[in-house]
Amino acid sequence: MKTLVLLASILVSFTAEARWELNDVSYLLPLPAKIGSDPLLGIDAPGKGGALIPRQFLGTIPPLTPVMTEGQVAESLRAIAVRVDPCFPLPTPQACQKQIRIVWQPLEIGFRNRVNAVDAALHSFYVLDDTEFKKVLKDLAAWKKRFNVDTDGLPLQIHPAWAQQGVDSPALLEFQKNHFEVCRPAESFARNRDGGSRRRRYVVFRGFRGSRWQNAID
Repeated sequence: MKTLVLLASILVSFTAEARWELNDVSYLLPLPAKIGSDPLLGIDAPGKGGALIPRQFLGTIPPLTPVMTEGQVAESLRAIAVRVDPCFPLPTPQACQKQIRIVWQPLEIGFRNRVNAVDAALHSFYVLDDTEFKKVLKDLAAWKKRFNVDTDGLPLQIHPAWAQQGVDSPALLEFQKNHFEVCRPAESFARNRDGGSRRRRYVVFRGFRGSRWQNAID
């Protein structure tokens, strides 16, 4: 209940500037036409104090996909969705966290040389303090107004700000450039992988201390 109240209060607080809809808190990104020269965020993209996901983390979890090496996964992971969450239920639903969550998937060349997302995903969570979260919301409201983004009443979809132009959209390039500088190297991860007939889920929470990763919860 607290999560719903906080989310409602945040959305209402922006009514004076813009109406916030489903696509204003969840952002689905387009796939590029080519891999390698695409502008989508990779794990090496800078956050606050380091890469969004330090590469050494990939060596601490089971392989994300059996068809790629660890190095290939690191090179091909792209941010394909972003979620702005005012009350993620950790450590408890009553004492929740303000977060940005990024969903990453490895990309590969598929049928007819089309770029596909591998059926595997890595979720990274970035905990923000009150000041950082307010900055993110303020910046998103200004970005939406600047690009005249209309999300009114739309279902969740490839975000309308870049649905037509895809990865070359100026709105997408600015979105990626300006809204992740508050994200410290990711502190927790949820990993999903297609295990054949069943979907398996691994959740790993880790904290970055000095030069090495330490388990907080396994």
